[in-house]
Amino acid sequence: LQLVGIRPVDPANRLRNGAQLVAPAAPRASLGYLTSATPAAAFDGWMGLGLLAGGRGRHGQRLLAVSPVHWESVEVEVASPHAFDPENTRVRS
Repeated sequence: LQLVGIRPVDPANRLRNGAQLVAPAAPRASLGYLTSATPAAAFDGWMGLGLLAGGRGRHGQRLLAVSPVHWESVEVEVASPHAFDPENTRVRS
């Protein structure tokens, strides 16, 4: 499992801590889970971190974040875990 960033495709959708990350074609096989989620301060919508099998190789891939506790399923995109200033330019300004 590798640490990745998770963002909902539709910024209006909420992410849930503990949601299982699954491929749309195989929704019963968990590839990982969402470890944390919060409303984003730097942009509209939610952002989260997850542990995902082969995570770094999945950047840009779309998955489902499924929360069986809340009966919710949200389409998400796998991204870098560095959601804000990934090039570290703010420190160098």
